[in-house]
Amino acid sequence: MGLSTKGPITPYRGSWADLERRRREATLAMIEDDRVDAAITIAGLREQARAFEGIDRVRGL
Repeated sequence: MGLSTKGPITPYRGSWADLERRRREATLAMIEDDRVDAAITIAGLREQARAFEGIDRVRGL
């Protein structure tokens, strides 16, 4: 994601600690998003594995 070129860049007027807190919160939010994505992927893979096990049972393998 790049910087927007639609207007001037204004300096951040908050404290350094506030900026760090906001950065940590954003990082934690991204980590949580990744965890949710991973959980969805794992659930999908488990569902596929169960489907393949069912196919193997039908085929007698």
